[in-house]
Amino acid sequence: MIRHWLFTIISAVSLLLCTTAVLIWIDSYRVDRIFGYTSFKREGNGWRWQHWECSLLPSRSGFIYQSNLANDVRYERKWGYRPGQWFIRTAPTGKIPSISRTLLQRLWFMWYARPANEQFVVSGMEYRVRVPFWAYVLAFSILPLLWIRKRRRRRVGHECPVCSYNLTANTSGVCPECGTPVPASTTEKPPA
Repeated sequence: MIRHWLFTIISAVSLLLCTTAVLIWIDSYRVDRIFGYTSFKREGNGWRWQHWECSLLPSRSGFIYQSNLANDVRYERKWGYRPGQWFIRTAPTGKIPSISRTLLQRLWFMWYARPANEQFVVSGMEYRVRVPFWAYVLAFSILPLLWIRKRRRRRVGHECPVCSYNLTANTSGVCPECGTPVPASTTEKPPA
């Protein structure tokens, strides 16, 4: 019984995430959004920059993590984002340049890691993961679809709606497993 309720709650959260992904996907064709966080701290003879970013663009939604060791504090001016603060950048669709040129690049996954190649950087790596919106929608819709299938099967079959106990040939109108009153249509014998 607890498993049933837990599955229902997790399915409801998954349905909420699926709906949110669809709404963000639709909105991404109207407005490009990029948000993230940048941190800056002293490390050895240089400064460690760490940058997290999430982009919600129709052609390149995804996550970026970049970690650079800079040997000059002037790198801060070049970076463009103030360290220690969250940022959000919005623009009408198409104003933020896209790196995905072909249809396959826009519709499929992309992952890469490359060394940072910038002025003042001693060492650093940039990691990018791009996941298309349809993948979020697909992933978040699996549990709600399984929940609907399970509920439908329970209605068609002769099972208790609470604990799934088989009620075939039960004439009492009460589930012997959990004590839930059940409608007469559930306890009737199926046609042979």
